[in-house]
Amino acid sequence: MEDKQMNYNYLTAIGKMQINDMEIVEELGLDPAVAYTPKINSAALDRAMELAYEGHIENGMSPKEAKDIVATTKQNTLESIREAEKLAGMKLIK
Repeated sequence: MEDKQMNYNYLTAIGKMQINDMEIVEELGLDPAVAYTPKINSAALDRAMELAYEGHIENGMSPKEAKDIVATTKQNTLESIREAEKLAGMKLIK
């Protein structure tokens, strides 16, 4: 029988989407050690914000505008993760 590991990504934890932590690791190029731990969400969020910033700059946004948008997006996402923690009844971010 296959040993099934617990996914900690917040989308799966609240039942919004069924995504394996390792899929997130591979998609974002994260350290595999964060998979199946609460560290997945902060690592994925940091990487996603780096990519968003780069994308905004490539699309002609000023560095300040890009930084401001990314900061707001990151804060909103952290709030969503904190709400997900309440719904899931478990720690989802370190």
